[in-house]
Amino acid sequence: MGRRFHIVVLEDNEPDLLVVKHSIFETGIECEFTAFRDGDDCVAYLNDPASSIPDLMILDLNVPKVEGTSVLNNVRANPRWAHVSVLMFTASQDPADVARVKMLGADDCFIKPMTLAGFEKIGHAVKDWLEKRVTATRT
Repeated sequence: MGRRFHIVVLEDNEPDLLVVKHSIFETGIECEFTAFRDGDDCVAYLNDPASSIPDLMILDLNVPKVEGTSVLNNVRANPRWAHVSVLMFTASQDPADVARVKMLGADDCFIKPMTLAGFEKIGHAVKDWLEKRVTATRT
């Protein structure tokens, strides 16, 4: 693809974070990650005028201090960040949770997989998302 992408990830579970990063790297796209383990730190990053705007944000729904939906609300309310694509992760199997985050402005929501193969599908979904974004911005 020839471009290095910047992805912000909010994930409090270290093994899940490592598997997400690995699954994205395995697709062959070049990425730089900025990772946060709690919503407070992520919101502070959003509010810092010196922080770089990512190509994509991946937010876990349930994280310490400030939950993922509050971070999403901050993203959508901040004119600097409002255009950034946001993918949400949740361990919840409740369709109402998925519908709620989409209603709040998430571009998509994924149920956290229980297998490595499931995470690999997420990596490919992220790659497809980024490739479509590059194509859309070039036209």
